[in-house]
Amino acid sequence: MWELNESTHFLNDLNYTFGNLMLCTATDSWPSITVEIVVYIFILVSSLAGNVLVVVIFFRNKTFTETTVNYFIMNMSVSDLMVPAISLPVWIIITYDKSLLLSKGAFSTIVCGVSWVVWGVSVLVSLFSMTALAADRFRAVLYPFKPALFSQRKLCVTIAAMWVSSIAYFVYYAIFVLPIDASDTFCEDIEWTSQKFLLQMIFFALICFSVVVVTIFYSKLTIFFYRQKNSLHLASEEVKKRAKRNRKITTMLIIIVILFYVVWIPFYVMMFLSLTNILFPCWFFWVTNYILPILHPAINPLIYFVFNEKYRQGLKEIFLRGVRVRNKESNNDFLPNVAPQSGITLEHGKVNEAMENIELQEQ
Repeated sequence: MWELNESTHFLNDLNYTFGNLMLCTATDSWPSITVEIVVYIFILVSSLAGNVLVVVIFFRNKTFTETTVNYFIMNMSVSDLMVPAISLPVWIIITYDKSLLLSKGAFSTIVCGVSWVVWGVSVLVSLFSMTALAADRFRAVLYPFKPALFSQRKLCVTIAAMWVSSIAYFVYYAIFVLPIDASDTFCEDIEWTSQKFLLQMIFFALICFSVVVVTIFYSKLTIFFYRQKNSLHLASEEVKKRAKRNRKITTMLIIIVILFYVVWIPFYVMMFLSLTNILFPCWFFWVTNYILPILHPAINPLIYFVFNEKYRQGLKEIFLRGVRVRNKESNNDFLPNVAPQSGITLEHGKVNEAMENIELQEQ
């Protein structure tokens, strides 16, 4: 289904101007278009639902605003919401019918540019947040008696700096560097210049820096937890609970970081290998450039709910609240209609009281 064949393959090949990299565009066959749209819609719905729930849980529970970890998780969820809210709808529309958005002059160029800039900002904010989380966990666990790394003011300034720097980087990239092809063929940057390559290397350097910093911090934390586990049998129950909580939080953050690198490393591996004579099949290009990166916002909320009991409890409260509201509305729907002259009113869904009043009327 995904073999390289101009008439029957899943993705057609089109020469790309960067090394031997092949840019693949979707065919006009409905089976392939259907597969792409279904995949995009599934990721869009799961990303929106999961990250919206995380943000709602954060703002509904005051205890969540007391820890730095939850602020950075909320920050990542907000950035993850940008992809399904802005970028993915554009890609779905273009996949379904290119003429709806492309070949419309400046409008098409702006739409294409915004969709890629939003994606880039989301990735960079998540990268900064994960690095800050690693530093915060390192300080909080290994040096618990020292002042917190992020005070309330520093936390707000840090989060604001993440967004400002990320937006500035990709807005500059879009306006001055990124040549967009918004023709009737595809919505993509079409030419590699030296300046564009330099900015890509800066972005790659940020990822490498984050890898080094995060690896150092979490390696030391892992060694600390291993040594601590052997001596906890003499500690109090409170110390044991705190140590267990720290281990769970750190494990969750490590999994998030690993997932981030798993979805982005193949992209850069392919980009560097494309400078050689190695050619890539179109299905590999589609997976590494379009599917893996957008899976990250969809899987992150699942990790929060699986590894963090407070987020599971918050999710349970939202679900139970919805069930109670639905039951209350259902009870009101089943209440009998009583004539106004009877003087009987139905307040707050008190079904039993209403039935008693009706029985008295009949007597």
